[in-house]
Amino acid sequence: MAIFDQLSTSDFSSTDLAIYHFLMSNYEDASKMRVRDIAKASHTSAASVIRFVRKLGFNSYPEFIGFLKQSIHEKSDTGEIEFREEVIESLQENQFSFDMQEKLLVLADKIMDADQIVFIGIGISGILCEYAARRLATLGINSFAITDPYYPLALRLHNTTDNLLITISNSGQTPDLIEMMAYYQPLQDFQMVSITGNSDSSLARMSNLVFSHHYTKPRKYGFFDNSTQIPTMFIIESILNILEKHPEITNLDPVDF
Repeated sequence: MAIFDQLSTSDFSSTDLAIYHFLMSNYEDASKMRVRDIAKASHTSAASVIRFVRKLGFNSYPEFIGFLKQSIHEKSDTGEIEFREEVIESLQENQFSFDMQEKLLVLADKIMDADQIVFIGIGISGILCEYAARRLATLGINSFAITDPYYPLALRLHNTTDNLLITISNSGQTPDLIEMMAYYQPLQDFQMVSITGNSDSSLARMSNLVFSHHYTKPRKYGFFDNSTQIPTMFIIESILNILEKHPEITNLDPVDF
């Protein structure tokens, strides 16, 4: 909150800090609480709360509470609460395929069985691919990201087997990605997984395993993807969470690296 942003806590006593931390974490509840309630919740005294309020520049506790309520109202007007609700909505179960949890377990097994895991995406999706590949690499899994659809991936994977391609595309219709994936679709040594906001897309139809979400926005100016990436990040973090608990990961010996 603005009133706390400019505060210097270096001169606060331990009692002041206890009240300060409680108010910072519970300011909406505090706006409805009496002095004695805040004192009890912060493990201080009513007199300490009154002294703290005056230290902030208020003449009385009611004046401070009135300021809190006004600040909360202004914060709501800025859209911060609405944005939080939008984020929560984007992560509801109905925003994903009904069998996503089962698919995550299947993907975890595929990742552990594969020799190479390649994340493929361009633009913002490419950034997420680099993040996912890096996180898998920290688990000891051979993974890398391709963010250029014209990268000679076929040459790099020549004479390899058990390749798992994980493509991230919000639209699932990016022409360069579709053309790239069409090359690998009929090959026996490649399995294809897609993470997309369009379960009916060309990319989804050519994938062996599809993770779809339904939280997308129209493209800005007709070209730029303006959708939140939170649902995609949730899918990535979900598979990472499963892999971190996988027996083959938890039993890894640091000496092996």
